[in-house]
Amino acid sequence: MNMDMKRVFSLVILLTLCIAAFAQKPQRPAPVEKSKSPSRSITGRVIIEGGQAVPSAAILALPVNFMGNQSAAVASLLRPITTDEAGRFEVKDLSSGAYSIHVLLAGYVVSDRREQKYYRPGDTVTISLTKGAVITGRVTNFTGEPIVGARMRAVRIKDADGRPVRADALGGGSIFGFLDQIMNIESQTDDRGVYRIYGLEPGSYHVSAGGKGQVSFLSTGGYDSDAPTYYPSGTIDTAAEVKVQAGDEATGIDIRYRENRGYAISGTIKGQSTSTAGISVMLTRAASGALEGIAFVLPNSPNHGFILTSVSEGDYYIAAVAGNTMEGTSVAASVARRVSVKGADVTGIELALTPLGSVSGRVLVEPAPGADSRAECKTARPASVEEVALMAQSDRKDRPKDEPELLASYATSTPNAKGEFVIRFLEQGQKRMVMKLPGEQWYARAITLSATPASRTVDLARDGFSLKQGESVNGITITLSEGAASLSGKVVMGKEETIPAGRMRVHLVPAEALSADETLRFAETTAQPDGTFKFTNLAPGRYWIIVRPMPDEESLETASRPVAWDASGRAGLRFEGEALANAVELKPCQRVADFLLRYTPPVKPTTKKLN
Repeated sequence: MNMDMKRVFSLVILLTLCIAAFAQKPQRPAPVEKSKSPSRSITGRVIIEGGQAVPSAAILALPVNFMGNQSAAVASLLRPITTDEAGRFEVKDLSSGAYSIHVLLAGYVVSDRREQKYYRPGDTVTISLTKGAVITGRVTNFTGEPIVGARMRAVRIKDADGRPVRADALGGGSIFGFLDQIMNIESQTDDRGVYRIYGLEPGSYHVSAGGKGQVSFLSTGGYDSDAPTYYPSGTIDTAAEVKVQAGDEATGIDIRYRENRGYAISGTIKGQSTSTAGISVMLTRAASGALEGIAFVLPNSPNHGFILTSVSEGDYYIAAVAGNTMEGTSVAASVARRVSVKGADVTGIELALTPLGSVSGRVLVEPAPGADSRAECKTARPASVEEVALMAQSDRKDRPKDEPELLASYATSTPNAKGEFVIRFLEQGQKRMVMKLPGEQWYARAITLSATPASRTVDLARDGFSLKQGESVNGITITLSEGAASLSGKVVMGKEETIPAGRMRVHLVPAEALSADETLRFAETTAQPDGTFKFTNLAPGRYWIIVRPMPDEESLETASRPVAWDASGRAGLRFEGEALANAVELKPCQRVADFLLRYTPPVKPTTKKLN
């Protein structure tokens, strides 16, 4: 079985587990109106650098509202399509909604995975692949004899630019990302002790041999009872980084294996769901966010105890997730607990399960005044409200940076034909409603909450909202408007129009004083390496446009917290925008292209020595 088929097979098993774990009694939600629009297709082409077609690549189309449309996800996994000789594909019989497209081809990775992209039926997409990197070497014991059948693992800790990245235990916004986490064990050593891990994204890795693995039933190794030995021959604290670029082959990454049984983490599960639902206990490494192991607790398990073995010394987070058959709830989870393993087993960990929260509301679309009469507002294919991807995203400002969110991958949904939506499986904390809009004709005008007719309307776009464990926040209204504008251009420096060194972030700031606190009027995007940038789904109006260097420690692959989410951030942007006075006026449905944005680096202060 090749690696791609292993991935598909493993994900089918994973989906089965998810569905079983999240099983619940029938709920009584408001009836969902079926879309009257016919099923359509997403078509596209898969290429590699240079435009060469990629035949026989497996294509999966997974609905954004995964938990609300499990049948479509499983159908795609059980019947993946493949590209033809010209690299073309067509995913047929899709109902209205938003989908993520995944390409599986042994040894290759998607060229640009910086942003989660969503597609809708009727779209045509081109997906570019690049040759993945390879890490290979030999594992021996202290006498030089080969270690045979040891599980090999490569965990990515930095991106191609050397900036730290964090793995999300359950995929970070995509159920498919969980597969990437549990399948980063790419090989075992052969009878010579030789291993070869391929299909790696550019970046820096920690490479290890041995260990139990994250999900033991998916893969077994001959050294499961040991803690991993990290390259070149030690613990993770002394591990050397292995840096690779696209298409590279890092050879000679040899490991001198150390027999180390490791330690155990054990405890019990308390609270709801312990008597009727299967429970998953997940262990993630604090420093990298990498999933280190999963223990499954059966409903009839004595005392609902769990144990994770072969654990290396270090700092971790541990949390439990369970299905819940109680009426009116769906999933329960514990708060993630930080655990330090140092020279001894850790026992007596108690994880208390409580129900997760949810949010619900409605998406409304209002016509723009006079938009029907504007030729530039005409669109060949109108969007559907069912194609809006909605996320209840955690605002992590006041949370530890290394604390995981195990169910963030499931905190997405799409509205039904009436615009009604529900997002479940939400952990407690401060939340922000975030969306990806289909096409370019809509923009988000308001996100509000009105709990009762007598209560005041809360501006959720500006303030966000706090969600308690198990709480349901209802009555959210997301108002979209027609007549959105777009702006694209290039960041340059000086008369020679050179591209600035380093990564740049471009900001749009509302110039009107009355819009100073309208968070939805602020926008930011990261410029491409060639200096180009693009904004879509913008509200018409006058903007200041500014550019700032990205912080050195910030990775392009980690979603940054928008500056405009804080009042001080908005004030700072407006102050800078007013000082620079680089303005652009956007009319309804206007498409501004080739905007030249000149960047002048700030002059660093100098200190003069006094005689």
